[in-house]
Amino acid sequence: MKLFVIAGVLALGSIAQASFELAIVTDALTGFHRFDANTGTYLGSFGAGQSSNVRASWGSSATGIFYALSNAGLRSWRYSTGEYLGVVNLSGTANYATNDVNGDFIHVGGTDTITRTRLAGTTATTVIAGASLRWITRMDDGKFYMGDSANGGRILRTTGTTISASVQVVASGLGTELPAQARNAVPHVRPGFSGLQNMIYTHNTSLIDTFYGFDQNFTYAFSGGYGVSNLTTRGGAARGHFGIYHVGAGTTSGMSTVVYYDDADPTGSRSFSSSAFANPTSLAVVLAPEPGTMIALGLGALGLLRRRRTKSSQ
Repeated sequence: MKLFVIAGVLALGSIAQASFELAIVTDALTGFHRFDANTGTYLGSFGAGQSSNVRASWGSSATGIFYALSNAGLRSWRYSTGEYLGVVNLSGTANYATNDVNGDFIHVGGTDTITRTRLAGTTATTVIAGASLRWITRMDDGKFYMGDSANGGRILRTTGTTISASVQVVASGLGTELPAQARNAVPHVRPGFSGLQNMIYTHNTSLIDTFYGFDQNFTYAFSGGYGVSNLTTRGGAARGHFGIYHVGAGTTSGMSTVVYYDDADPTGSRSFSSSAFANPTSLAVVLAPEPGTMIALGLGALGLLRRRRTKSSQ
């Protein structure tokens, strides 16, 4: 008991120093693994046997709920305790998805259709005629932006803040930068680029990060790219408070790795590796999880330690 109390105090001390960016890595075989995204501290896992074919995931600190989308449906858990909340059955998809302001999943699959999966279990489909939609994301202006690899390569934007067939062409002639392999897009404020306040990041199978820059009026400015040199595969990207996180197979450790790129310097990074996951397929970062969640995670891990000590003393 004494050891448990001391460990609890230490855990609470570490929580006080935590970044409150909770990374949840989806492993295709072993479930969903939690980390302090800043320190790389492992915080346990949940959902064993339920993570196959997941291509999109998302967590909310407001609700404490984590969602994972696969061709088996849209599943949800309480990420602090691992409690399984159920599944919304879908017709089947394993394509990249994003979330709108309500938390519903918006997904595309390289065709001309956008499907919105509502958490209540209904779906709605919109057709952008002639398009080959590779990614979709919701920017801070409330509108949805889409990468279209057809028509010479374009970025499209909805005219309003809802999904509709009415779109504007934001940029064109981007064929080489919008490959068919691109399946992930992350919106982010990028103060490191003078005059630009908004960026969209995507990537392809060559591990090249392509970024599209917009000014304060969300007018398209330019695009560029850089390689994530310490990853040999890419399993997803997620937005942090001040940068972008990527997950994939690491080059130096031989283990799976999470890499972070700071806003102010897209060429510099920090990273952590873990043997807890070996087949990453998706990454979610919960921004500013409430302290109660971090305490629950810490006490949950301590409870497991206590049970193990009790068994070993019998």
